[in-house]
Amino acid sequence: MGVMACFRNGCNNIMCDRYSNEFGYICNDCFSELIDILMAEANSGKNPRDVIRKFMSLEKCDTYPIKENMWEYADGVFSLHDSSLWSD
Repeated sequence: MGVMACFRNGCNNIMCDRYSNEFGYICNDCFSELIDILMAEANSGKNPRDVIRKFMSLEKCDTYPIKENMWEYADGVFSLHDSSLWSD
């Protein structure tokens, strides 16, 4: 792992192994987030390069819910349906 700063806007990570001639260095945290976004946009018809370009320009924010907390968040929004409430 080299000491190369992530090129994503607002990211302070400096340990980047991934490099693109077009987009520069990206850290593992941003790369993981980028993959999630690319997967979500896979059927949108958007050009993946445009998605990457926009992602790299958007400022990284530490307040985004991290993947580990997404289950808890979604579970709070969509609680399990208690089927006993509907039975006679």
